[in-house]
Amino acid sequence: MEKVKVTINIAIMIEELRKQGVSTDEILSLLHKGDPKNFDEYGKGFPDWESFIGFYEKNQEHAVKAIEEGYCLTFLTKGSLQTLLRIKFDLQPESDYQVHEKYLDEIKMTTENFTLLKSLLAPNWVINKECFDQEKGVHVLRIELVQHTKQGV
Repeated sequence: MEKVKVTINIAIMIEELRKQGVSTDEILSLLHKGDPKNFDEYGKGFPDWESFIGFYEKNQEHAVKAIEEGYCLTFLTKGSLQTLLRIKFDLQPESDYQVHEKYLDEIKMTTENFTLLKSLLAPNWVINKECFDQEKGVHVLRIELVQHTKQGV
């Protein structure tokens, strides 16, 4: 089954709510009410709760599927990938992985998180190195920006 594609802003708002303990049913109920003030106790949103409600109102079926079944991202900058790693997986740059110009290295994840990351990673990034550390029980990854070249120019 193909996952619903969402922007990083929508993903961040979903994950921020989940991180604060808001259930899937509660998220959907708040969206159905359509009042951004109902989200105030959870922060400002990213960029704001009005855009999250707009995402829901524009295509409820798409939004519900993304919230209930998961999503994949349409595009990620290096900064937004780092934000995703921080919010969704509680990983911090330098302490949990190394940041390089075109890739992130030495990212350590459980098998469950590794599987989840693979399912939501935007197509402009690729996991190009992965090994399993038996001793620690984690996957060690390198995620690299996909390079596109123009031909015939």
